[in-house]
Amino acid sequence: MTSLAFALCIVAATLITLARVVPFRLILGYATLVDVVFSMGMLGFFAGTLTGAMAAVLAGLILAVALTLGRKVFGYQRFALSRSGGPRRAGGFARNLMVVDFPPGWKVSMQSPKAKQRRKKAWNVFRHVVSPSAD
Repeated sequence: MTSLAFALCIVAATLITLARVVPFRLILGYATLVDVVFSMGMLGFFAGTLTGAMAAVLAGLILAVALTLGRKVFGYQRFALSRSGGPRRAGGFARNLMVVDFPPGWKVSMQSPKAKQRRKKAWNVFRHVVSPSAD
């Protein structure tokens, strides 16, 4: 139980500290890299005892779950290189570094299920089209 509490504190402290330096959605964009580096660092740091190694493994697992849920709920961002038609360099077009937005995978809605049904029903109403009469 103490290993689990210790692992939760480590993950929370790491995410809060990292989010102060790097935007949180950018951290979520590189979730695999963050998780692997964090897990290896914690295993190296706590490898002296069995309890420390167990806390490091639990912290890596908790971080992986937190990053996966964060990607689904908040979406994520990644860096990308774009070519612009600006001044040419020796290698071709000028390249710009930009951040690409990826939308959340899950839509979080605060509406009740009945309100969702009413909204859906309004779109499924059959409408008669009246053609002009040929008088």
